[in-house]
Amino acid sequence: LRALEPGDVPVLSGELFADPAVMAFMFGGQPLASAAAAAFIERHFAAASESLGLGVLCEQETGRVIGFAGILSTECLGADDLEFGFALAREAWGKGYAKEMGRRQIACAFEELNAARLLALVHPHNTVSLRVIEGLGLTQVKTVDICGRGPRRVFCIDRGDYMAVRH
Repeated sequence: LRALEPGDVPVLSGELFADPAVMAFMFGGQPLASAAAAAFIERHFAAASESLGLGVLCEQETGRVIGFAGILSTECLGADDLEFGFALAREAWGKGYAKEMGRRQIACAFEELNAARLLALVHPHNTVSLRVIEGLGLTQVKTVDICGRGPRRVFCIDRGDYMAVRH
């Protein structure tokens, strides 16, 4: 996971945000036009010096862009929480990257950002992501409908649960 570089925008726009399979459970289930993708990237991707925001996922061996991930602020449960998430290009599916990235984001939220609790918001029909999130030890607490994102099952892990499993 690294900070966005100028050459990443066309790759993310063309290979992730424009792919109907990748976008099936994001942004209301529709691919984003390049202008909308660029606006999303500008709004949500973090500079190298920022703690919160999205970053670019690269395959370690090749350096190839395979997705994005990060931690953002959310108030979907009525509190100032953190939410983690990720999106992977189709060719990166099934290789364990989501689980690896999820573990790292959870550790970062609690060990570096000192979060009290961490959320993951998953589309109810995204069975692969649901399995990953449950496998990471998060528990579903409710279902919400988020404007522009659609229905989401909200999963949570708090600092105490994380520390109990970690030690």
